[in-house]
Amino acid sequence: MLAAAVARAELAIIGPDQVEPGQAVDFTVEGLAIDLAVFQKNTPPQIEWRLTPKEGGTIRSRLEIQVQVDEKTNKPKWVVSPYATVTLTATGRAAVVLMAVQGGVGSLAVHEVTVGPFPPPPPPPPPPPPDQDLWGAVLIEETQNRTPELARLIASPELAGYLKRAGLVMRVVDPDDLDQEGRVPPDIAPYLDLARGEALPHLVMVGTEGRIFERGPPPDTAAELVDRLKQYAQKGGRRR
Repeated sequence: MLAAAVARAELAIIGPDQVEPGQAVDFTVEGLAIDLAVFQKNTPPQIEWRLTPKEGGTIRSRLEIQVQVDEKTNKPKWVVSPYATVTLTATGRAAVVLMAVQGGVGSLAVHEVTVGPFPPPPPPPPPPPPDQDLWGAVLIEETQNRTPELARLIASPELAGYLKRAGLVMRVVDPDDLDQEGRVPPDIAPYLDLARGEALPHLVMVGTEGRIFERGPPPDTAAELVDRLKQYAQKGGRRR
């Protein structure tokens, strides 16, 4: 037991408010004053961690405490502040308690914790429908490096048929494509910028007003690409 009168001070225990049974969690403290003379003598500060109720789990005080003098303020500061590793096993309510002696006066901090199990979080809501229709896709590739698999995807009758029925466009461009004046065509320049630094081929799903729905490596087959296009191809709220 710490030999000092206990009085509340500006101490705060930092840690989670909810934990699962058996989960090891670290709790730290803020507001603990630094007695530099104590550290110069290589003696730890007078602190004691406790768990209430005692049978609710285990608590282990960590001794990896470091302090140094701040070069700007010339005042001592914590490098690694005191902390404790707590493993709560009993469900319900528990409390992590810290008692400390600072300048001969005791201080107390309490942090209440609820121990689960907790129900799983609800699934995330479905993404909102696109605020614009899908225009189609732009495939950026090095034509000379086209693989047989990519060639089959581009020439797929299944893909061509879906694009026609859905009123979508699939444009294949090469970073070396230039117009008659030797410049990058302005209508493909934004997509080439997106693909700069990315591995090719690079697929960009584009909305009718220029929104980028997604981008990345193209799928392996035409059927997979059609499925991905269908995720964004909406007209009047209906899948195309």
